[in-house]
Amino acid sequence: MNEASRSRAALPAAALLATVLLLGACDTPSQADEGVRGRVLDGAGAPITGATVTRRAIGPSSSPDLKVVTTDRDGRYDWPLDPGVWELEFTARDHSPATVGVTVADGQWQTIDIKLR
Repeated sequence: MNEASRSRAALPAAALLATVLLLGACDTPSQADEGVRGRVLDGAGAPITGATVTRRAIGPSSSPDLKVVTTDRDGRYDWPLDPGVWELEFTARDHSPATVGVTVADGQWQTIDIKLR
């Protein structure tokens, strides 16, 4: 095989490798560097399973689109959020709701543990 033939044979392999690397970069979910996490507890300090946490952006870029997460059996929630100011509403059956404002800074996680009465 001469030099020109080897170069032509290497081009499709290089193009395939570049395509796979580019597609992999696009399809790989990024790890969130910021957000909120914590626990939802009852008045006695016991975890509330299935409590809902609803978030709403506050400020000029506020979105009317509400998003909800649910706590696990230990009352924990873990929610990646973009940097900004957020309003979180915590609700659970047979408990009074609570609302908290939080500022999420770039690269930081805020821990918000809350007791519902």
